[in-house]
Amino acid sequence: MTVTNIRNREQILETASEWVVRMDNSALTQHEVEQLQQWLAESASHRKAFAEMVEIWGVTDELKVLSELLPSGKAEPLAVCRLAQWWRQCTKSISTRLARKLTAYAAMACTLLLVFLSWQLELFGKTYVTPVGTQRTMTLADGSLMRMNTNTRIKVVYSGSTRLIVLQQGEAQFDVKKDNQRPFTVRVGEASVTAVGTAFNIDYSRDIADVLVTEGVVEINAAPPATNGFFTTLADRTPAPAASRISLSEGQSAKIDKSVQAVRQLQPEEIHRKLAWQKGMLMFNGERLAEVIEQVTRYTDTRIIIDDADIANIAIGGYFRTGDTHAMLDALQNSFDIKVTRVNPKLVLLGKNSQL
Repeated sequence: MTVTNIRNREQILETASEWVVRMDNSALTQHEVEQLQQWLAESASHRKAFAEMVEIWGVTDELKVLSELLPSGKAEPLAVCRLAQWWRQCTKSISTRLARKLTAYAAMACTLLLVFLSWQLELFGKTYVTPVGTQRTMTLADGSLMRMNTNTRIKVVYSGSTRLIVLQQGEAQFDVKKDNQRPFTVRVGEASVTAVGTAFNIDYSRDIADVLVTEGVVEINAAPPATNGFFTTLADRTPAPAASRISLSEGQSAKIDKSVQAVRQLQPEEIHRKLAWQKGMLMFNGERLAEVIEQVTRYTDTRIIIDDADIANIAIGGYFRTGDTHAMLDALQNSFDIKVTRVNPKLVLLGKNSQL
């Protein structure tokens, strides 16, 4: 592929990503739908790029309704894997030998498509990973700073008009370089957190995102726009309910679980504790033992099991270095009178002493 072709490809992907971002943030107007129709009809490469960005962005509803946007004769399959699925259904009425051949060909096509998409992703996306017990700080291409906590996985996709971060798991702090022309969006599951120039922390685990704004303002969209039916057109799509969209300012936090919940204004001391991981520390002030163990085990491969439900609610306070499991266990045993049984180097049981 020549340099000119690569640049053309990047421009097409950039336009596709802009459409997907606009569709995810709000319903398209009739005029916008017509513009998208025209762009999709111009080239098969436009339709392929659009489908790829939909898959990366995770807004699968667009694939369901995209065929309605294409003029007659232009609605070719958007993904070879879906074509393979269609072949398997069709071949039920054909001889077994022929069905096997068709399915094999479709499987080969799927493999080739995956190889092609993997190569294309290298052009506009990069994945960053921190193993258990490690942290990482880096400066992104636009000058924004990204701090990754333990066991975190992030994909970064930048274009000329968008800055997309997909937080697939874990926790990260983002200090965003201001750019009014390119909003900075972090995708967590079905939700998105968008800022222009600000700083915020997101902890994403068990499909729940905990957002804390440390500077400026962010907008949270907890769900993609709803649809009025399975085959509704994009123009008919309604915006997400108000409970799913909210702005957070400095010092505020919220949990995202299908909708925005538990919005709070935090005191400086609590913010300091929540962000202590960025200085390699864990700080607790009366949290339940069960919560403390959940945080501590993020930094170690050692399993720590509370073997007696009666001690799960004991209030714990103290400062611990991230990854220093032995010091934390010693503190639980000596300062909180909890029985610590080291079964082996990778398994610890916590129980109740007789006097508790």
